[in-house]
Amino acid sequence: MVESSNRGFDAAALAYVRGALFRPGRVRGLAVRVLIRLPIAFTLQGAR
Repeated sequence: MVESSNRGFDAAALAYVRGALFRPGRVRGLAVRVLIRLPIAFTLQGAR
């Protein structure tokens, strides 16, 4: 599930997530399915 507070930032957020490296969750050495929440905050610099 993806939630967005501003659709203008969706492309940049998706590019960041797709480039992130994750290791699978493991239980007793076996990979298991997990859900994560990855909040992404944007800061605008120099905008006036």
